[in-house]
Amino acid sequence: MNPEVRNFYRHRVPDQWNRSLEAQIQRAASDEPARLLLEAMQRVDATLDVIVERGSNRQHYSLDIDRGRMTSNETSQRDPFLVLVHDLETFQTLERESGDSILGFLGTLAGQSEDMKLTSTRLRHLGELNGRARLELTDGPRMSLEARLGLGIDNPEAPHCTLRLPASVYAALRQGTLAPQEAFMNGQILVDGDMNLAIQLALAAVSPD
Repeated sequence: MNPEVRNFYRHRVPDQWNRSLEAQIQRAASDEPARLLLEAMQRVDATLDVIVERGSNRQHYSLDIDRGRMTSNETSQRDPFLVLVHDLETFQTLERESGDSILGFLGTLAGQSEDMKLTSTRLRHLGELNGRARLELTDGPRMSLEARLGLGIDNPEAPHCTLRLPASVYAALRQGTLAPQEAFMNGQILVDGDMNLAIQLALAAVSPD
């Protein structure tokens, strides 16, 4: 078992998630829109699973969210709404590109430079998706991240798509300097497979808080 991966998903990811929640609590004390966003975040009760593959070995992590606060557990408290699957090499890229944000890839699809906030509305939109979507960089460091949603969590035959983009486009989306709609329209993000699933995932990512 890789200790860096274990520390990342057992400690760093939940700690960052909860720091973001605490920061939102502070903002909500004096700002009405921030208070409404906080309430939407605190209505979230969900589980997100992560599978890290290394050859035939697998490390499994369950990230449980209760009233907006995250803990990492050995086993899931409920069925996950999302399962993220990647290999060890991809972990190194994710750690470098997304920091400790577990939903950094969704933030990228939304063209957000800040942490993606999981609200009750965004959770509902993600929960309506069924399939497997893979995000791959076409150059630079390896990154191949698969998001399994709905029927795609357990069914490898579920609708699937692969979104491919250069590292420079990924960075621009992550920094918020490139709009995802522009990247899709200009062919900077190439989609193989189920185009409808790719569009639904992108729309879920950019859905209002």
